[in-house]
Amino acid sequence: MRAFETLVLTGHPELSIFVKAAAILLTIGVLAQVSSWIVSPTEGLHFVAQKGLLQFHLFFIISI
Repeated sequence: MRAFETLVLTGHPELSIFVKAAAILLTIGVLAQVSSWIVSPTEGLHFVAQKGLLQFHLFFIISI
């Protein structure tokens, strides 16, 4: 973030609000990406379990 701030603010210190807005948008994007990394495998595993394609001991662990 510091490198981006230096790049944008060099010669244009009035754009500091742009850097703050970019930081907020970047944070939201990172949180959304991490959320999809967590949710997608869980949904896939749940789908497979509903179809009955899991081994019994895995099905027991997931259904708890």
